[in-house]
Amino acid sequence: MLGKLARWLRILGYSTIYDPKLNDDGLIEKGKEGWILLTSDEELSGRAFRDGVKVIKIEHGDITSQLIQVFKTLNLTPKPEEARCSLCNGLLVEIDIDEAEKKGYNIPPTVQTVWKCVECGHLYWKGSHWDNINRVVREINSRLVRSDS
Repeated sequence: MLGKLARWLRILGYSTIYDPKLNDDGLIEKGKEGWILLTSDEELSGRAFRDGVKVIKIEHGDITSQLIQVFKTLNLTPKPEEARCSLCNGLLVEIDIDEAEKKGYNIPPTVQTVWKCVECGHLYWKGSHWDNINRVVREINSRLVRSDS
């Protein structure tokens, strides 16, 4: 299961489907609909390839290495400014902080911008986790540049 990879791809600006209830047939079907299948399962990877589905066999490793593998294979770069909801993949729209507080959300006083998922309603802002996201983006960009040299 690559749920952590799916969440990180969303955080870094890419649309993903992640449904642990989908069996191999369901995953192949999503691939036939145009989604790129990411899997660490050797058998599923081979089957998808034989069925004409674009597939990336994810190597085991830490999340940063997995993200770099995807970005290198697809010639992509992280786009955290286009982040999607890490929970449901919905689009994020900026909302007024007062609106969020009126609905009972406790927004830290230092926060200047809040985003809301249009699908599930989850709220996001740049908190302490943002430092980790930026660290991962810097590491990915650095390793992508080194691999191009």
